[in-house]
Amino acid sequence: MNDGVVVGVGDFTGTVDGSIWWEDAKCVLVQHWFGVVCWADSPPPNKFGGWFAKREKEDMIYNESCFDTLRKMKDKSVDFVFTSPPYNRKRNDKYTFYNDIVVNYFDMIDNLISELLRVSKKYVFINIMKNYYNSSDVYRIFGKYHDKIAEVFVWEKSNPQPSPDFSITNSFEYIIAFGEKGLKSNKSHTKNHITTSVAKMLKDHKAVMHSDVSDFFIGNIMNRGDHCYDPFIGTGTTAISCNKYGVEWSGSEIVKEYVDMAKRRIKEAQQVIQPDNAQ
Repeated sequence: MNDGVVVGVGDFTGTVDGSIWWEDAKCVLVQHWFGVVCWADSPPPNKFGGWFAKREKEDMIYNESCFDTLRKMKDKSVDFVFTSPPYNRKRNDKYTFYNDIVVNYFDMIDNLISELLRVSKKYVFINIMKNYYNSSDVYRIFGKYHDKIAEVFVWEKSNPQPSPDFSITNSFEYIIAFGEKGLKSNKSHTKNHITTSVAKMLKDHKAVMHSDVSDFFIGNIMNRGDHCYDPFIGTGTTAISCNKYGVEWSGSEIVKEYVDMAKRRIKEAQQVIQPDNAQ
């Protein structure tokens, strides 16, 4: 049962992204780290056809530190990770409800990468922006994980905030793919470079992931039915992209106010989108 604990059996009719997966299916309810799920025992006999969460999708956001969530997760329990940790800007000018100051940023990111590689089956994508405060730590990450980096993507901003005077304007961010060499795309001629404008800022969260970027990685790399975990799910952009492409998701967010914002944004987006690769 995929290392789950059986907690009940019964009939269940459910939908995922508006599509019926099982109608009056005979199911076995199984408790996993991400919640109770329903495995269909037919068709075919004695085979598991797939799963969907027997609860609202919004409940898949865990209002806790991602390190608390990770401690509960078993090895290779998700397919992918896509995330954008805080950048340790120290100016603390991006978040109303979060203090973006980490005393030892390298240790935090190092521990995060190690844990994410443990729980993922395929690839871990981490968005990191090199800045004045964290540049040495970012370069150390490249050095320590040189043999675990499958690809480095450059996310260019078409309208970055200009630096004052004669300083160099920081106009791009890294998205590092950790995992085995030979990362493949679902489409031909996919580049390791993407250009967008700066994402629209929310009033209380001015570091929102641009949806074009999350769409790029989830749409090009992941497949319907994969499970993607975002340890810093923030206001829910990863979840919105996953829903668009039929990818299952879960995430952690330590700030309750951002959890509420994410649930609201996900619900609003679900009213206007259908999975791009629905069959």
